[in-house]
Amino acid sequence: AKIPQLDTKEGDSLKYDDDTEATVCEHCLIWGKDTLASQSCLGNISITSSSLAIDAAEYIITGKDSSSGDGADDTEMDGDDGDSDDDDFLGDGNQNQGDDVSSKNPILFANEMLRKSGSLPDYSRAYASTLSAILLAYKPHDDGDQRRVASAPCHRCIAYLQKRASSLSGIIDSLCCLSPKASIALSCPESYLVPGLLKVIADLSFGDGLDAASPSIRDEILTSLKTLTSLTHENSVACEQLVRPYKWDNSLPISMENAMVASDQTTTGVCIIFSYLLKVASTKQGKASTRHDDERDKSSERYSYDTTIFCLNILTNVVEMVPHSAKHMIENIAVNDGESEGVNAIPWLTRWVVSTTSGFRKSIMKGSFGSQGEAEESAGGDELKAGEEGNLVTAGNGFVLLAYLMLEDESSSSSTSSIRDAVIKELPVDESGASGGIHYMIKTLKAFCNFYHYSVGDLSVAVIAPVVKLIAGLQKLDVVEQRKAWL
Repeated sequence: AKIPQLDTKEGDSLKYDDDTEATVCEHCLIWGKDTLASQSCLGNISITSSSLAIDAAEYIITGKDSSSGDGADDTEMDGDDGDSDDDDFLGDGNQNQGDDVSSKNPILFANEMLRKSGSLPDYSRAYASTLSAILLAYKPHDDGDQRRVASAPCHRCIAYLQKRASSLSGIIDSLCCLSPKASIALSCPESYLVPGLLKVIADLSFGDGLDAASPSIRDEILTSLKTLTSLTHENSVACEQLVRPYKWDNSLPISMENAMVASDQTTTGVCIIFSYLLKVASTKQGKASTRHDDERDKSSERYSYDTTIFCLNILTNVVEMVPHSAKHMIENIAVNDGESEGVNAIPWLTRWVVSTTSGFRKSIMKGSFGSQGEAEESAGGDELKAGEEGNLVTAGNGFVLLAYLMLEDESSSSSTSSIRDAVIKELPVDESGASGGIHYMIKTLKAFCNFYHYSVGDLSVAVIAPVVKLIAGLQKLDVVEQRKAWL
């Protein structure tokens, strides 16, 4: 990391060890000289009483000391005794006794105690206010305003706020872990955390005058998506805020095909997340692949992969918890990315998910890929080539979202029927018509489960169990569709 040094001659800039300069705001110049000398171990991050309190809370709640470096805290945690906490965490299937689990697991116990203390909304409000400060720091100055001049964001402010946001994100992620009551308390509408996260993603991704590809902006978007994934997991309070309209003027690459929103100045969280998924997917498709990628390309590829998975998981969570509103909303999105002008979101999403399976599509169609007992083969053998693991995970998460959209629920049967027809129409089939279709989804999801279990082991049960239920639902649906074809 670059270590900034205050340029005492100029008094208005930070000079890094490579002689490049970064803009500093007037507020940093007032107190910067007194605190900068203590920054050598932390980089361009300011130490304040509030940041120390947040760091302490992060260490207590997550069990990790972020200031000691990556991985250092994990070694300390694992070295306390010979037994792994993971075994106790999953248990033997009797963990549905919530109070008993909380009393045995220190992290869950801390989550429950914090919830009962009534302090969780304070963490949400602190995070929401930090997000607002980040947006203000990035907001382009108006050249026509005599009180302000156009300038780049203050690097010291951005670094401090992003460190604060990252710590609060880690705290909230840990508080949400297997603690549904804590998730609900953290996402109460009064805290404005969920809308704040959505606003950051919308403004930093689609706002005017910002470089959305800059590392600092990408890091903040990634952190916001990660936190939204945690908050929306089995949490209807958070998910309902993603289908609520917001009067934000963002130029998204989508439009609504009916009166789902009042005007062009109104959007929803679902529209924002889908737009970002569309943006990342379109960027990846338009980028020429190279055999020898440099570090920047690898970092960009990893970022695209992570944000894609987060977007798919957030959309899945919303469809699972508020199916009627989410299905109706997604079904009425029209994609406007230039290449797919006016295409409905469901066919576009299906075609894109199917495209991620191109490297192993023949194996799926042949019938062996994803078969039971083929865990090692599908995880790393001849059928799944090196480098395709990410595509399998992306396809698995994509088909999970499509499965939730397709399967019946009590509140959205009409939307489900039309969505199902649109998805099935885009699924590949062989020339004879005997393979593919819904069975293509089933085989891919089985391969996804096999790979996940092969990679993670027993810890994969939390992911695999709901997917197995979806597979059972798709198998019943496949039988129904086959009967329709015979009639």
